[in-house]
Amino acid sequence: MHFRSLRKADLDACAALVAGPSLASLWRDLLQEERINGGVVVEPASDRVLAFGLTAFVDDTFLANYLAAAKPDLAACLYEAVRSRRSTLLEPSDVRRANDAGALNFVILHFHLLPDLDPSAAQGVVAAAEAGFRLAHGGYRVRRVLQEARGAHEAAMLTGAGLRVKSDYSDYFAARCMAAPPAAERPVLMGLDADDPGTGTLRTAASALFHRDEPRFYFSPSEQRVLARAVLDESDEEIAGELGLSIAAVKKVWRRAYERVTDKAPDMLVMGEDGAGSTRGKEKRRNLIRYLRYHLYELRPAVRARISEP
Repeated sequence: MHFRSLRKADLDACAALVAGPSLASLWRDLLQEERINGGVVVEPASDRVLAFGLTAFVDDTFLANYLAAAKPDLAACLYEAVRSRRSTLLEPSDVRRANDAGALNFVILHFHLLPDLDPSAAQGVVAAAEAGFRLAHGGYRVRRVLQEARGAHEAAMLTGAGLRVKSDYSDYFAARCMAAPPAAERPVLMGLDADDPGTGTLRTAASALFHRDEPRFYFSPSEQRVLARAVLDESDEEIAGELGLSIAAVKKVWRRAYERVTDKAPDMLVMGEDGAGSTRGKEKRRNLIRYLRYHLYELRPAVRARISEP
């Protein structure tokens, strides 16, 4: 099994895992607009979806109002707002500005596994998802991360990942004179804020989201789109198909990225593992991807340098 980026062709299978077929159409639009992001864990031979995750960056005003009177099912609240034409999920330009300010609200909308996986297989799927999550989402300048757990078991898993209880929705149930669901089913809003104690300690998956650093190369948006997929081991053909580009256009993006790196770090792309100089395309690609996997902030939107598309 392995992790890869979410594709439009995956959406029906993902929607089936949340018993929400109507969500596939909404997700398709939001994915096209780059207002949601996601990944899947799949079987290599069949490409069957074993698990998927879906994330978004959320508007400050919406989230402040929501947290002031939190109610169960944050994802459904966000979808309702989107359908009401409210700009709750940030567009790429908004993400760029908020990322530069270190003010991103990162919401994990969904994480679901295929039902009835045996425990050993489920453990492997979760491990693959965690590794892919870092590559897909590391390097952003996050101020707050939120994810809703359903039941004590999920809440314990998120606690292990570094999240904390932000709301158990007691006020919501009390205001409606409703009995809270049993512990095995009760929704709990988990999260972590940049000013929570411990976020600066790189010891959990969640705290790693708060690591901050400055880009060295300031890749353009089109370069970042291609490189972010290459970091997940997608071929040029797969990248071209998912981004709606020709192979020639993808190769042109690679050339621009190499030129940008060479201008600032002439030796980065020309050294092989044995120390011998090399300018072969495969060697340059491998060296750049290896660097990016440890410096994911290079792949995230930035505005501090003047970035222009060639």
